Amino acid sequence: MNLGKIRKHYENCQRHWNTTWLPSKEIIKNKKCLDVGIWKGILNAKAMKEFNCITTHGVEPDQEHRLDCKRFNPHTEVYESINDLPSDLHVDIIFLHAVICLMGNSWESELDELFRKVKANTLHIRHKDHDGDEIVTGEGRDNNNYNITNYKQSPSPKKLIDFLQERKYKLLSQHNGILILEYEKYTDR
Repeated sequence: MNLGKIRKHYENCQRHWNTTWLPSKEIIKNKKCLDVGIWKGILNAKAMKEFNCITTHGVEPDQEHRLDCKRFNPHTEVYESINDLPSDLHVDIIFLHAVICLMGNSWESELDELFRKVKANTLHIRHKDHDGDEIVTGEGRDNNNYNITNYKQSPSPKKLIDFLQERKYKLLSQHNGILILEYEKYTDR
């Protein structure tokens, strides 16, 4: 990837840095993380530099994005799907930024599989209500693992929070589509 493309991609994701990562600086500082939907890993590399937030593992279905991610984050193990993650993985935080809406009808089973394989004290989620007929757009999203074309099966934030609370995650904060949840009995994990 040439410098021009890197700059373009960084400019495209700068908004997410400002609205998702930067406000959570104190939560992610000096933590080890798993990022489901890591994309190219540009913001993960920046978080490592700025906050010493180390993304040890990532999930990204698009092969080109996985290769780019390894260039930005050579220390990160990147997998094609949640199913490919190693069992009994322990991290401080799981990032789920704008990916639950891409799981279609499988969002509950995918999250259950994620929690079966990965133990984490904190969930950091970017999720919003979608118009059910809204067409899935964005680079690589047309190649997602679930072949969705719209967001009809995407859970509402309330439904998502209820689902996570049933799995012992309690909501710590919710602001502008950012949900931060903490596992109630972390020592049990």
